Amino acid sequence: QMIWVPPGSFRMGAPADEPGREADETLHPVSLTDGFWLASHETTQEQWQEVMGNNPSYFEGEPTLPVESIDYAEAMEFCDRLTARSRSMNLIPDGFVFSLPTEAQWEYACRAGSSTPFSGDLEKVAWYHGNSKAKPHPVGTKQSNAWGFHDMHGNVWEMCLDWEYLYPDHKAVDPVAAYPSKYKVVRGASWAHLKAHIRSANRGMLKPGTKGMHHGMRIALIPLHYHQTMAEAKHMAPSGRKP
Repeated sequence: QMIWVPPGSFRMGAPADEPGREADETLHPVSLTDGFWLASHETTQEQWQEVMGNNPSYFEGEPTLPVESIDYAEAMEFCDRLTARSRSMNLIPDGFVFSLPTEAQWEYACRAGSSTPFSGDLEKVAWYHGNSKAKPHPVGTKQSNAWGFHDMHGNVWEMCLDWEYLYPDHKAVDPVAAYPSKYKVVRGASWAHLKAHIRSANRGMLKPGTKGMHHGMRIALIPLHYHQTMAEAKHMAPSGRKP
């Protein structure tokens, strides 16, 4: 259930007059020169159980509920195990690995060509504070966006590959914040969040070891060089401000 996202350009962030806009959402052009695959929905408890052999979720129940109560290291371990298993069966192309998407890849797919705060009618595409009844819901039960992605707004926060960083005020090409800082980026907000927090441009920050019933993931199949960039930067002095 992976959807191919071809290379392209978009405006990342939010205009100054967007309701709910935060200071760290500087609007800037972004060009993605690499295509990638992204899961049509959030990783489910059933999928997690199959790969990891356990279910850490607070909201256990239906197998298609999104997995939550996982931290960044566990999410990356899931991706690594899935990559190894898929490669052994020749299911993925050379030069690609399962991973978390970069923040730019995530927002590009979330927007699906839109420039508005939400990529569709909010009530039709999102589980959030206004309609969730204080719990996550099985993935894919809301309408997808124009590119076929479900639950990009709400349901559970989705972790990204990037460390927290300040957006530039100029064009960025294939950005990934590889320089370690205090937080990892999470996107999309959750079933517990208000309308302003589930906008396409809204950014959340999460300490890497933090787990919570609001935090889940969505897998991507991305070019290996993104992981190599992260590995090379891992041993450099923290800056936290360089994309």
